[in-house]
Amino acid sequence: MWTIDLQERDTTNETTSFETVGIVRNTKICNGRPTILGTRITVSDIVELHHLLGWDIQRILDEYPHLTKGQVIAALEYYEQHTEEIENNIAIH
Repeated sequence: MWTIDLQERDTTNETTSFETVGIVRNTKICNGRPTILGTRITVSDIVELHHLLGWDIQRILDEYPHLTKGQVIAALEYYEQHTEEIENNIAIH
């Protein structure tokens, strides 16, 4: 399990999910869709790259060097546990 330091961030507008691995919801970021903490990269963005375009994790990391492997895996794991929600996000995006 991956963890990050969550003590120094403003959580005023956040409802967290998968908080220990950095997947969060903030009503003011990306219309409240689940994102990778500290970014505007949504779980659905990662799923589109990985599942629809066939990028492996290393390719995603190469294209988004500010992300960690743990963050990418967390996004994919979130998708596995919330498939219908994320597929709906992709369909309306």
